[in-house]
Amino acid sequence: MADFAVKLANFAKNAENNKKRKLNNVNEPAPLTPPSISPNTAILNNLSSHKFLHSLYATPSTSTSTSTSSTTSTSTSTSTSTSTTSNAKPPPSHKLHLLFLIIDSLPHSHIWQSYISSLKAIHPTLEITVTTHAKYPVEVSDVWVRSTLLGHSHCPSWGSVEITRGMIDLLEAAVDASSSSSSSSSSSSHNPMEKYVFLSESCLPASQPKNLLSALFSSDKSWLRLQSTPNNGYANEGQWMKMSKEIPPTKIRKADQWIALSAREAKACVWASQEFENQQLSTYKTKTKTKTPLWRLFKQCSASDELYFPTLLAILNLESHVEVREVTFVDWEGFTKNPRVFESKDVGEAVRKAKEKGCVFMRKIKKELKLVDWESEICS
Repeated sequence: MADFAVKLANFAKNAENNKKRKLNNVNEPAPLTPPSISPNTAILNNLSSHKFLHSLYATPSTSTSTSTSSTTSTSTSTSTSTSTTSNAKPPPSHKLHLLFLIIDSLPHSHIWQSYISSLKAIHPTLEITVTTHAKYPVEVSDVWVRSTLLGHSHCPSWGSVEITRGMIDLLEAAVDASSSSSSSSSSSSHNPMEKYVFLSESCLPASQPKNLLSALFSSDKSWLRLQSTPNNGYANEGQWMKMSKEIPPTKIRKADQWIALSAREAKACVWASQEFENQQLSTYKTKTKTKTPLWRLFKQCSASDELYFPTLLAILNLESHVEVREVTFVDWEGFTKNPRVFESKDVGEAVRKAKEKGCVFMRKIKKELKLVDWESEICS
C-alpha cells in the first residue's frame, strides 16, 4: 500500500507540473517553420549560380559599335604598305538573326530581301540569318520564306502559349545554327556581337540600314522594355495572378513580345530551358516522372509571350545585361485590344513615331506597301 501511495503522489505532482508548464507557455508563439518549396522552384532558384552562366559571362562583352567606317577601313587598307596590311584586323563579323512569327505569309518579303541586301552592302562581313515559324507552313507560297521555315509548327492561336513555344523554338534553332557556324569559322576570334530579333509578319524596318546597324550593335546589351509590376488590371489578373506558383513571384517580369536578345542572353535562355528539364530527372530520381517543360509554367497566363523571356532573364539574374528600350514601334494610342494598323499612306507617320521613340522596327503595316514608297519614307 505504501508503494501505491508513493506512485499516486508522484502522478499528482507530475500532473500539477504539466499544468503549470502549459500555463507558462500559453503566450509563447509556435516555432516558425520555413515554407517548403517545390522541387521545380528549387531548380529555378539554383540556375543563376550554375557554372555554365559563370563561364558564359566570364569574358567581358564586346562594346565596339558597328558603322559604315568599318567597311571604309577595309578598302583603304589596300593602299597602305604590305606590313601595315598584314597587321590590320578585319572588321568584326557581327551576326543579325531575324526571327519571324507569321501565319502563312510574309507580305513584305520583297522589302525585307532588299533591306537585307542593303545591310550586307554596308557591312560586307555582317552575317544575317532568317528563321520563320509559320502557323500554317504548308500554305506558305513565297519561295524565299519557305527556305527559312522551321520544320514544324505549334499552330498558335491568339494569346496562347503556343506563340511562346514558337519563339522558344526559333531562338533555339538560331542559336544552334550560329554556334555551329562559329565553331567552323575563324571569324569567331574577332569576338563578334550578335542580336536575335523577334518580328511579326507585319513588321518593317523603320531605320536606314546604317542607322539600324549603328543602334543595334552600339552595345552588347539586350533590348527589352522590362516591367516588374502589372501595368493594368489585365496584366495583374491575366498574367501575374495566372502565373504558376512554381515561378518565384519576385521574378515575374513583362516586356513587349518584340525583343532583341544579345548572344549571351540568347544562349542563357536556351540553356536554362533545357537545364530545367535535365535537372528534373536527377531531382526526381526516376525515369517514369514526366519532365515539365519550362514553358508549361506560363501556360495559364494570357499573352505568355510577353512574360517568358523577361521572367527567365530575371530568374537568371541577368537584368543588368538589359537595356530598357523598345525594339519595335507599335501604336496603342487610343486602342485597347489591338494596336493601330497603318495604311500605306500613313507609313511616313509610323516611321516618324518609331524614330521619336528610338525604335528601329515598326509593325502593323498594311500589306499593299510598295518598296519604293517604303524606301522614300525611311530615307526622308
